Formats: sequence, structure tokens, C-alpha cells
Amino acid sequence: MIYKYRNYIVFLFGLTIVYYSYETRYLSRNIYVTTTYAKHLQEWEKVPFCPALNESDWELLKELTTPYVMVQDWEREDLGIEDLGFVTYASFDHLTEAIVSCNTIRAIPELLNVSLTVYLSPDVTDDLKAIYKKICPHAKFILFPFEKYPEKVKDLNNYIFKPLYIAEALKNHKNLIQTSVRENPLDVSLLRTAYHSNFLTTHPKMYDCFPNIKPSDMSRVVQYNAGLVLWIGSEAGWTSMHRWVECALQPSCMAPLGSTKSCTMKNISQSRFSGCHRFDQAAINLILYENSNSTTNLYQRNTNYFKIIRRRNLFVKPKIKETTIKRKF
Repeated sequence: MIYKYRNYIVFLFGLTIVYYSYETRYLSRNIYVTTTYAKHLQEWEKVPFCPALNESDWELLKELTTPYVMVQDWEREDLGIEDLGFVTYASFDHLTEAIVSCNTIRAIPELLNVSLTVYLSPDVTDDLKAIYKKICPHAKFILFPFEKYPEKVKDLNNYIFKPLYIAEALKNHKNLIQTSVRENPLDVSLLRTAYHSNFLTTHPKMYDCFPNIKPSDMSRVVQYNAGLVLWIGSEAGWTSMHRWVECALQPSCMAPLGSTKSCTMKNISQSRFSGCHRFDQAAINLILYENSNSTTNLYQRNTNYFKIIRRRNLFVKPKIKETTIKRKF
């Protein structure tokens, strides 16, 4: 599998790895899913997890969580390097990290033929995109279609866009890293600890969409990073993806009113909410905790096979009078 590349892959913020799949059991309008997942989609629409989506958002949710391909049970043990693919998102702020990541991948001969899909933020100029393409010629670049999503998705500070681009990628792939696949029935693994509890960085209002989880229990559960994830496009994997995307589109779930990235430092070492919310990261941790029936060792894998390196951005942002994307630079 991918274990032999230990300490050689540098993952930037938000990188996900995928495996392709073309085998299916169920076909409807050129969409391939298992019959049970198709039934789940109908049931979820009738009884949503956190009611608040309008009709257009429900259509987006169905579009994003109805995959073209789905991993079958018998395929999971045979996933290999030939099925591997990388998916990431690059904004101006993280462009240096994106380029370093690509250089690291290209330095490994076995990964040169692996698919790399890069969703670009609108703040990446044509000149910077040309530089990125020159350094990373094997990548497929896609401008993230913010125009098809609600206005709130354009606010990059709440990370609502993140589950959306990962869902778009997973629709065409088998799997988003390869680790101990056989031992995780959820088919989603978080691979790096955040070194603090879920309670510390989860806004209290988010729990309204997770009535089966007691906030007090989260002080004893370690939160894991959402920037390094194994995601298999199986029925189980898509069940978690559907929940994650639904939470992103809900007005009060992933980015509840009053949530912010800014922390109250005096609360960091105490067993209370720190004041800073981790948006997509908090959401996926709660979803997997719920789906695993509170069994965290099913989906938490603090592996040393991958390394995350933060780099200072070397590019100077051009002065732009107006922008359609709301972000504090």
C-alpha cells in the first residue's frame, strides 16, 4: 500500500487522498450507488438530521452526496497505489504550501502517475496559477464554483466550502488515504490529532444538531485534525459524507451564529469552551463520534506515515478593489 512512502509526503491544509471505483450494483440516471444507500437518501430527505435546509439547498445536498461511483465491500481489501488520487484546495494564503506539497509528491517516482485534482480559490490570480501549473504540470486545476452555492459558502473563514469540494471529488473517486481499512467499518479515518478536546473548540450551539451527544462528554474526547483524512467512497463512507455536507449547508450547524476562529487564551487549558470554533473539523469529529457509537478508536488514527508542514506564504497579494470572496488577509 502506501506505507513505504513514510516521511516523504508533505500534506498541506485540507489535502485528501482518493481511490477510483467503477463497480456498482445500482443504476439510476447514470448514477451508481448501492440500493441501500439509495434508500437512505430518500429516508434522509423525509427526516433530515437538522431541519433548516430550503428547497434549493436540498437539491445541492442530493447532488453532492449521490456518487457516480461507490466502493463495494469486496473491493476494499484490494485498493492499491494504482487506484490512488490526491484532492486539495489552494487559496492565495496557502499557495506556498500547495506548491511545496506538489514538489514533494513529484519527488516520489511511484506517485508521478497518481491523479492530483486542485480546487482553486478565486483569489489565485492567472499569473500565480501559471506558476503553479509550471511547477505541478500533472495536476488538474478546477476553479471552485462558488456561484452555484449559497452566499454563506463564499465566506472562507467558516470553512463551509471544504466538505463541498471534498464531496465533489469523492463523487468521482473510490477513496479520499490508505491506512488500516479493514479495521474501520465507518470507512472514514482522521489521521492526525489536534491535541485538544472536542469540547474546547466546538461552539455550544452546534450540539443542537447533535442531540445524541452530551457536550460534557466531549471534554474527554480528543479532537482530530480535518486536514488529513482517509475517505473511502463506500456506502458507509458516503453516509458520513452526506451528514457532513448537510451540516455545512445548514445555517446553524457548521457555522452557528457567533462562531469565530479567535480563541480566549485563558480558557485553553480549562475544561470549557475556548471561544474559538473549528467549523468543519468540529463537525466531522462529532459525526464520526456519533456514527461509531462513541467508539473513537474506530476512526482515529494518529499515524506517523504522513507529515504536515506549515509554510509562510511567499507571494504578495495584489491590491484588489472588490472581491466576491470574504476573507480576512
